[in-house]
Amino acid sequence: MSTKFFVVMPDGQKYGPAEVDMLTQWAAEGRLTHQSILESADTGQRLPAGSVQGILFLDAPSGPAAPPQQPRPFSSPGVPSHPQSNPYENPIPPAGFSQPPSPYARPHDVSGSGALDPQTQNNLIISWVMFGLAFAGCGCITPWIGMHFAKKVEAVNPAVAKAPYICNLILGILSAIGVLLYVFVMLAVFGSASR
Repeated sequence: MSTKFFVVMPDGQKYGPAEVDMLTQWAAEGRLTHQSILESADTGQRLPAGSVQGILFLDAPSGPAAPPQQPRPFSSPGVPSHPQSNPYENPIPPAGFSQPPSPYARPHDVSGSGALDPQTQNNLIISWVMFGLAFAGCGCITPWIGMHFAKKVEAVNPAVAKAPYICNLILGILSAIGVLLYVFVMLAVFGSASR
């Protein structure tokens, strides 16, 4: 089992743990220098990356140790380098690479298709509230109202509207069956009493 190390940034944040092979890759990308501070995942001992056996650096260490520097961010040939606050997160993808759009809704993604405008969010909330009221037994009309608002959401984002629509539909059918049973029982009770 090979030793793993955390990369300790000048601000104290740690990244990893990573094995020596990954650290060598980071060194080749310029994200790890001889002076970068590493912390052993096993012992917690901190040491400069240049003193760890097995990490291969493209450049040879020169003279006395320079003060620790922030490693430069990863960039691919042909892709302009953009400053990043953390070079170990979200590297810039290689040229020609694009992430396919996700079919799943992501409410936190305000720039993508998962974002809902305030009116649609309100319609979604109303649909779920109607479901909750119907589930609590507060009326047999509330699931149908909930389905109406879920349909409004479906026009904007069908994936988000599916769950509240189905839940309200099920409760709507169950409440309709309950009302019909109540009517039949009352007819049977009062019909037999009048004879």
